[in-house]
Amino acid sequence: MPSSGYPVQSRISSAQTSAPPTPSRSTTALLRMYHPVSLDHLYTTSAAERDDAVADFGYVDEGVACQVLATAGTGTTPLLRVYKPATGDHFFTTSVAERDDAVATHGYVDEGVACHVLPRAGTGTTPLMRLCKPATGDHFYTTSVAERDDAVATHGYLDEGVACHVYPN
Repeated sequence: MPSSGYPVQSRISSAQTSAPPTPSRSTTALLRMYHPVSLDHLYTTSAAERDDAVADFGYVDEGVACQVLATAGTGTTPLLRVYKPATGDHFFTTSVAERDDAVATHGYVDEGVACHVLPRAGTGTTPLMRLCKPATGDHFYTTSVAERDDAVATHGYLDEGVACHVYPN
């Protein structure tokens, strides 16, 4: 049951008949949560942080968003995480300049590296798309084109393009 008002991406595509190619590097799940009051989407690789967010801060667990790289490596880039206390928004970017601008001029606090991702498409990867809802300031990330399109068409999000590349579930 989606908590965010639009369908949560399917964990298994009906067109997918076999497992996606296994990446040559160790991956970990990027966990997705949604806060129904602040309307924030939160992503983490930490099961403990997810459990704490659900138990103590009112987030709803929405499952695994995608697979990301567990450690930095050749060809990877950090996915940087910032938080805006005034609105409760978590924002993720691979751009140091964009992170620095969010902190310096938009009231965000730097929370460090969320995980490692790929800046370009590669074998077995999929785009992680970034959306923003101007009415609330929420940033939302998905690998599902259908979910992105629904968020834009019916929930007031703007498509901000591809944030990075990740591995599908």
